[in-house]
Amino acid sequence: MKVLLVDDDPALLEVLGAYLEGAGFEVLVAEDGEKALELFPTADLVILDLMLPKVGGLEVARILRRERPEL
Repeated sequence: MKVLLVDDDPALLEVLGAYLEGAGFEVLVAEDGEKALELFPTADLVILDLMLPKVGGLEVARILRRERPEL
C-alpha cells in the first residue's frame, strides 16, 4: 500500500516516513501542495497537513475528493 505523506516540516516527514516504512508501507513524500497533487494519483492513502506552501492543504483535499472520492 502506498501512503502519500504531505507536510512542509522535513523532520516530521522523516519520522513519520520511517515509521510507516517500518510498518511495511511504501511512502511517497511531498513538501508542498503542488507536489502532493502530482503524486496523489498513485497513492492508496494520504496523510495531509492543512498549512502548506504553494497550494494549501484544504484546496488539495478538495481536489483529491473531487478527483478520487474513494481515497
